[in-house]
Amino acid sequence: MHKNNNIKLSDVHQREASFFDEVAEKFLALSGSENDKESSLIVNAEKAIEEYSDYYQYAYKFLGDVKGKNILDMGCGSGKSSVILAKKGAFVNAFDVSPKYVEVTRLRARINKVEDKITCTQMTAETMKYDSNSFDNVFGVGVLHHIDIMRGGREIFRVLKDDGVAVFIEPIAFSPFLRKIRT
Repeated sequence: MHKNNNIKLSDVHQREASFFDEVAEKFLALSGSENDKESSLIVNAEKAIEEYSDYYQYAYKFLGDVKGKNILDMGCGSGKSSVILAKKGAFVNAFDVSPKYVEVTRLRARINKVEDKITCTQMTAETMKYDSNSFDNVFGVGVLHHIDIMRGGREIFRVLKDDGVAVFIEPIAFSPFLRKIRT
Protein backbone atom coordinates (compact mmCIF):
# COMPACT_ATOMS: atom_id res chain seq x y z
CA MET A 1 0.00 0.00 0.00
CA HIS A 2 2.53 2.64 1.07
CA LYS A 3 5.49 1.51 -1.03
CA ASN A 4 3.58 1.99 -4.28
CA ASN A 5 3.23 5.72 -3.80
CA ASN A 6 6.84 6.30 -2.64
CA ILE A 7 5.83 7.42 0.85
CA LYS A 8 8.20 6.17 3.52
CA LEU A 9 6.42 4.15 6.18
CA SER A 10 8.07 6.15 8.97
CA ASP A 11 6.53 9.33 7.50
CA VAL A 12 3.11 7.70 7.49
CA HIS A 13 3.56 6.57 11.10
CA GLN A 14 4.60 10.07 12.13
CA ARG A 15 1.53 11.63 10.50
CA GLU A 16 -0.76 9.01 12.04
CA ALA A 17 0.77 9.51 15.49
CA SER A 18 0.36 13.30 15.26
CA PHE A 19 -3.25 13.03 14.13
CA PHE A 20 -4.21 10.54 16.84
CA ASP A 21 -2.27 12.46 19.51
CA GLU A 22 -4.64 15.38 18.83
CA VAL A 23 -7.66 13.10 19.21
CA ALA A 24 -6.25 11.61 22.42
CA GLU A 25 -5.69 15.08 23.88
CA LYS A 26 -9.49 15.39 24.12
CA PHE A 27 -9.52 12.47 26.55
CA LEU A 28 -6.62 13.89 28.56
CA ALA A 29 -8.08 17.41 28.71
CA LEU A 30 -11.64 16.56 29.69
CA SER A 31 -13.26 19.49 31.45
CA GLY A 32 -14.80 19.22 34.88
CA SER A 33 -13.66 17.68 38.12
CA GLU A 34 -11.30 14.71 38.45
CA ASN A 35 -14.39 12.59 39.22
CA ASP A 36 -15.98 13.69 35.92
CA LYS A 37 -12.81 12.81 34.03
CA GLU A 38 -12.60 9.42 35.68
CA SER A 39 -16.28 8.60 35.18
CA SER A 40 -15.96 9.33 31.45
CA LEU A 41 -13.20 6.70 31.18
CA ILE A 42 -14.94 3.96 33.19
CA VAL A 43 -16.02 0.99 31.09
CA ASN A 44 -18.84 -1.39 31.97
CA ALA A 45 -17.72 -4.32 29.79
CA GLU A 46 -21.08 -6.06 29.47
CA LYS A 47 -23.06 -2.87 28.87
CA ALA A 48 -20.50 -1.60 26.34
CA ILE A 49 -20.73 -4.77 24.26
CA GLU A 50 -24.55 -4.76 24.41
CA GLU A 51 -24.62 -1.16 23.18
CA TYR A 52 -22.20 -1.81 20.31
CA SER A 53 -23.46 -2.43 16.79
CA ASP A 54 -23.97 -5.99 15.61
CA TYR A 55 -20.54 -6.34 14.01
CA TYR A 56 -18.81 -5.32 17.26
CA GLN A 57 -20.94 -7.79 19.23
CA TYR A 58 -20.12 -10.51 16.72
CA ALA A 59 -16.38 -9.82 17.00
CA TYR A 60 -16.43 -10.09 20.79
CA LYS A 61 -18.52 -13.27 20.60
CA PHE A 62 -16.11 -14.68 18.03
CA LEU A 63 -13.28 -14.28 20.56
CA GLY A 64 -15.25 -16.46 22.98
CA ASP A 65 -14.21 -16.86 26.59
CA VAL A 66 -11.04 -14.80 26.96
CA LYS A 67 -10.45 -15.54 30.64
CA GLY A 68 -6.75 -16.31 31.17
CA LYS A 69 -5.86 -15.75 27.51
CA ASN A 70 -3.06 -13.51 26.27
CA ILE A 71 -4.55 -11.03 23.84
CA LEU A 72 -2.92 -8.36 21.72
CA ASP A 73 -5.03 -5.23 21.23
CA MET A 74 -3.51 -3.80 18.08
CA GLY A 75 -3.94 -0.05 17.59
CA CYS A 76 -5.66 0.22 20.96
CA GLY A 77 -6.66 3.88 20.68
CA SER A 78 -8.29 5.06 23.90
CA GLY A 79 -8.05 1.60 25.45
CA LYS A 80 -11.75 0.79 25.64
CA SER A 81 -11.35 -2.64 24.03
CA SER A 82 -8.28 -3.35 26.19
CA VAL A 83 -10.33 -2.66 29.32
CA ILE A 84 -13.30 -4.71 28.10
CA LEU A 85 -11.01 -7.69 27.42
CA ALA A 86 -9.18 -7.30 30.76
CA LYS A 87 -12.47 -7.08 32.67
CA LYS A 88 -13.49 -10.33 30.97
CA GLY A 89 -10.33 -11.94 32.38
CA ALA A 90 -7.76 -11.61 29.59
CA PHE A 91 -4.17 -10.47 29.95
CA VAL A 92 -3.84 -7.70 27.38
CA ASN A 93 -0.82 -6.31 25.63
CA ALA A 94 -1.90 -3.18 23.79
CA PHE A 95 -0.08 -0.81 21.50
CA ASP A 96 -0.76 2.27 19.46
CA VAL A 97 1.30 4.50 17.19
CA SER A 98 0.16 7.52 19.26
CA PRO A 99 2.04 8.14 22.53
CA LYS A 100 -0.94 10.16 23.80
CA TYR A 101 -3.31 7.23 23.19
CA VAL A 102 -0.88 5.00 25.09
CA GLU A 103 -1.19 7.49 27.96
CA VAL A 104 -5.02 7.43 27.72
CA THR A 105 -5.06 3.61 27.68
CA ARG A 106 -2.86 3.44 30.77
CA LEU A 107 -5.08 6.01 32.53
CA ARG A 108 -8.24 4.13 31.54
CA ALA A 109 -6.70 0.85 32.80
CA ARG A 110 -5.87 2.47 36.15
CA ILE A 111 -9.31 4.06 36.55
CA ASN A 112 -10.97 0.72 35.74
CA LYS A 113 -8.65 -1.10 38.17
CA VAL A 114 -7.25 -3.46 35.53
CA GLU A 115 -3.77 -1.95 35.20
CA ASP A 116 -2.34 -5.25 36.40
CA LYS A 117 -3.87 -6.96 33.34
CA ILE A 118 -2.94 -4.41 30.68
CA THR A 119 0.49 -3.51 29.36
CA CYS A 120 0.46 -0.69 26.82
CA THR A 121 3.33 0.43 24.60
CA GLN A 122 3.90 2.75 21.67
CA MET A 123 4.85 0.85 18.52
CA THR A 124 3.69 0.08 15.00
CA ALA A 125 2.02 -2.97 13.52
CA GLU A 126 4.80 -3.46 11.01
CA THR A 127 7.54 -3.81 13.65
CA MET A 128 6.00 -5.44 16.71
CA LYS A 129 8.38 -6.05 19.59
CA TYR A 130 6.75 -9.24 20.87
CA ASP A 131 8.06 -12.77 20.82
CA SER A 132 6.74 -15.11 18.15
CA ASN A 133 3.75 -17.28 19.14
CA SER A 134 2.91 -14.99 22.09
CA PHE A 135 -0.83 -14.40 21.77
CA ASP A 136 -3.96 -16.54 21.86
CA ASN A 137 -5.80 -13.77 20.02
CA VAL A 138 -4.97 -10.61 18.15
CA PHE A 139 -7.74 -8.01 18.20
CA GLY A 140 -8.08 -4.67 16.48
CA VAL A 141 -10.69 -2.03 15.75
CA GLY A 142 -10.28 0.19 12.71
CA VAL A 143 -6.58 -0.48 12.39
CA LEU A 144 -5.94 -2.59 9.28
CA HIS A 145 -6.63 0.24 6.84
CA HIS A 146 -3.88 2.28 8.58
CA ILE A 147 -1.06 -0.22 8.14
CA ASP A 148 1.12 -1.67 5.42
CA ILE A 149 -0.99 -4.82 5.27
CA MET A 150 1.76 -7.09 3.92
CA ARG A 151 4.30 -6.20 6.62
CA GLY A 152 1.70 -5.86 9.36
CA GLY A 153 0.03 -9.11 8.31
CA ARG A 154 3.30 -11.02 8.58
CA GLU A 155 3.77 -9.58 12.08
CA ILE A 156 0.25 -10.59 13.12
CA PHE A 157 0.86 -14.17 12.02
CA ARG A 158 4.28 -14.19 13.69
CA VAL A 159 3.01 -13.15 17.14
CA LEU A 160 -0.18 -15.26 16.98
CA LYS A 161 0.00 -18.77 18.43
CA ASP A 162 -0.48 -21.62 15.96
CA ASP A 163 -4.05 -22.22 17.13
CA GLY A 164 -4.72 -18.50 17.72
CA VAL A 165 -7.38 -16.37 16.14
CA ALA A 166 -7.13 -12.80 14.87
CA VAL A 167 -10.33 -10.72 14.93
CA PHE A 168 -10.57 -7.28 13.38
CA ILE A 169 -13.41 -4.79 13.08
CA GLU A 170 -13.07 -2.43 10.18
CA PRO A 171 -16.01 -0.01 10.42
CA ILE A 172 -14.78 1.95 7.43
CA ALA A 173 -16.13 -0.91 5.31
CA PHE A 174 -19.64 0.33 6.11
CA SER A 175 -19.12 3.95 5.05
CA PRO A 176 -21.79 5.32 2.69
CA PHE A 177 -19.06 6.55 0.32
CA LEU A 178 -17.53 3.08 -0.03
CA ARG A 179 -20.98 1.49 -0.43
CA LYS A 180 -21.71 3.86 -3.30
CA ILE A 181 -18.43 3.00 -5.02
CA ARG A 182 -19.10 -0.74 -4.63
CA THR A 183 -22.56 -0.50 -6.17
